[in-house]
Amino acid sequence: MQTPETDKFFDLLAFHIRCGDIGGVRDCLDKNFWNNNQTKPGWFHLRLALHREDRPMMKLLVQWGAEASAADLWHLRQSSPDQFDRHLLLLRNAGMSIPALVDAPDPARFPFYDGHVKDTPIPAEWLHMLQTARQHLSPHALIGGGWLGDLFNGKPISDIDIFLPSQGNRKANRAAIEKLFDKAGVRIAEQIRATDIYNVERVRIPLPRERKLSTTFFDRSSQTTLQNWKIVAEGSKTVFNIIFVTGQMEKDLKQDPSRFIAGFDVGLCQIGCDGERVFSTGHYRHDVENRILTLRRLHMISVEHLSRLSKKYDDWDLCTACKTLLLPKPPEVPLLPLPPRYRGWY
Repeated sequence: MQTPETDKFFDLLAFHIRCGDIGGVRDCLDKNFWNNNQTKPGWFHLRLALHREDRPMMKLLVQWGAEASAADLWHLRQSSPDQFDRHLLLLRNAGMSIPALVDAPDPARFPFYDGHVKDTPIPAEWLHMLQTARQHLSPHALIGGGWLGDLFNGKPISDIDIFLPSQGNRKANRAAIEKLFDKAGVRIAEQIRATDIYNVERVRIPLPRERKLSTTFFDRSSQTTLQNWKIVAEGSKTVFNIIFVTGQMEKDLKQDPSRFIAGFDVGLCQIGCDGERVFSTGHYRHDVENRILTLRRLHMISVEHLSRLSKKYDDWDLCTACKTLLLPKPPEVPLLPLPPRYRGWY
């Protein structure tokens, strides 16, 4: 079982690797060793250094026990077939022994970067839509958020979130959605939208909801826009939230999906799948193991979202911050009218 100390070690080690701070990585590993902790770096950390082509970092991680399994290499080949031979050469030069490659791993099992495995299979319809998005729109497409937590914890699922880098503007994003469902062979169902208090209309792709916010991670902040298009698949009636992101979250989505999901509001929601593997943060594992909903990103949270989560997970505890946000608002105090002599100029 993962412990908070192990989660902290994994996250801190990953942060130093992303920064290219080999001294920080060495200090982190040395401190872990002298504390008699048997935890060692894994493929997740080695892959971060591999994509940066940081050869000294890769060599250091391999010396401390980081390695790749045959299934890990299969996923690496699927994600970047053109660079696979070069990646193998870099791994060999770092001193890692290369296992025999496999044709394909078991598609129903997705290992976490820290070795955890969830046996609950992700529905084929969702994976098909994700793989189509990665093939035809962006190789950085990701499904993530609370619905994955719902799936693995036996809770009802209302919709699925697919995150994509913005295509530039609203018109281009709409065209990308049309292309996605066309390539996936899925027809879009009509939705009823109210035009005013008297009239409604049927539309296939309603206008998106946009949300602008400031994101902060490791003392770095920037503006981010999330553009959420709610699309209903005809037949299965599955609701897909196609969410286009800009700013720092778009940068994280392209460079490091694990950092991207670390920006989600509640610990339970910090989980994602890129079509190759499911990965989570230490906050997600903390919430699951302790059966508690913890608030991690205050700037991201909405009371409506938190209220839905608390009702769905009514058998889980809430952290103090969540309880505070869900307190009923006090009644508004009516303003008293001003005396006549203060009502205007004289």
